[in-house]
Amino acid sequence: MPFRKLPWRSGVAAVLLLLLLQSAFAQSATWETLHAAGKQAFTERRYADAEKSYLLALTDAENFTETDPRLATTVFDLGVLYYAQRRYSDAEPLLQRAVELRETGPEIDRPELSKALLQLAEVYRSTHRFGKAESLYQRALPISKDASNAGSATTGYIYHDLGLLYSAQDRLSDAEAQYLLAISTFESPSGKNSMGLAFGLLNLAQTYEEEGKFPDAESQYRRAITAFQDASGPNSPNLALTLESYARLLRKLKRKDDAARAEKQAKEIRNHNSL
Repeated sequence: MPFRKLPWRSGVAAVLLLLLLQSAFAQSATWETLHAAGKQAFTERRYADAEKSYLLALTDAENFTETDPRLATTVFDLGVLYYAQRRYSDAEPLLQRAVELRETGPEIDRPELSKALLQLAEVYRSTHRFGKAESLYQRALPISKDASNAGSATTGYIYHDLGLLYSAQDRLSDAEAQYLLAISTFESPSGKNSMGLAFGLLNLAQTYEEEGKFPDAESQYRRAITAFQDASGPNSPNLALTLESYARLLRKLKRKDDAARAEKQAKEIRNHNSL
């Protein structure tokens, strides 16, 4: 069969298509590499390296369509990085944009939208804009519950952080109710989260203590100590913090020997981590 030569226009079109596909593939591969590097650096608390990688990944992602989830992911992760560094003025516009991006497109990713709302609410809470924070928590809650058909770890953190918000405003009974909901969610099969459970128990114990419910506070401190040991091991700084808080309660109750033992264990953990 004789070779059939393509018209030159068809050949040029084919070459252009190939070049476009290669460019898109290279762009995707570059974004994947940069984003993965940013995630790794963030996990290792190398925040300057994480920022460099995320900013380069964002430069790539800006060439994607507005509905491409990679753009929203990059914007969100960079916002989380700035939040972790308490760079709230840098984090806020990124997280606002992440919410907007998650709300657009043919299909809304409800779990990711609830996470973006939660993180933006955290910025507002951390900067004492409590009304805005509460509004976003309340907006995120039904989205998260609907996405998981019951309750996910994100739902648990929304309850927990609402508790923190109410604690900051001395709304102790409201805070108590939210911590109880958070603990219940973190203990459920769909929302199981050992670290979230430990912090929920600790904050509930502190709330009971502030309310003067000392037997309830002691019970929750004991549960929190066990939860932190299970979640992060015997030398966790969070375990030391919990033991110190527990010791303060015991001194209020005039149980000096028990308090001294808790303080001794906390000090041993602090010394171990300073080596």
